Amino acid sequence: MNKYKAFRFIFVGTILLLVGVIGYVLSRADFDDGLGESQVWPIEQDEIPGEPIEEPQLIVGFPDDLKAKDPAAKKSYDQYMDKGGKYIWGANDCSIFVQDYMKASGANVEKRWTTKELFQPKRMEKYGYSYWEHEAGNQFPDGTVLIYRWESGDQGWGHCGIVTNHFGDTRVMHNDPINKGLVVEPFNDFLRMAELREGKLRVFVPN
Repeated sequence: MNKYKAFRFIFVGTILLLVGVIGYVLSRADFDDGLGESQVWPIEQDEIPGEPIEEPQLIVGFPDDLKAKDPAAKKSYDQYMDKGGKYIWGANDCSIFVQDYMKASGANVEKRWTTKELFQPKRMEKYGYSYWEHEAGNQFPDGTVLIYRWESGDQGWGHCGIVTNHFGDTRVMHNDPINKGLVVEPFNDFLRMAELREGKLRVFVPN
């Protein structure tokens, strides 16, 4: 191999290596694996002003009449129970419950997402969810994903849940760190928490 060919070989190899490194960095740049988030929320239940419409109800045992109406909820509930049956940050939290529900509904989500990834319309659209602007009076179908994110100090925070219309009115099922488990509560109470945290809400409706 002459000097020219050797130089060209080294140059091309270096370029390919750099492209690979840059590609990997960019692929991870918008993926938050949750390890950088604190396990302690910046707002506790007793610090929230005002009264909720109704206290969140812990789901203990999946309602029999809901099994046939929403099989994705039943499957994601079973997975929640298999992972400990309570809120465990990073292992059995709000985004894991929502992602399990999405998978049970047919979305082929391959990576472990946090609220940071769930909050991105392009990602959600890829898996069959359309981004809607929330307006007062909107009625959302079962399986609608609600996500809000806010800033506290130098950290970004988020919370998410699933809309269900099988408890007499429109409610949200979510794995709640304050109540330490899977709860169902009125839709407006979930929005109230987002507003109190000055969070930005996004609504993703299944196609």
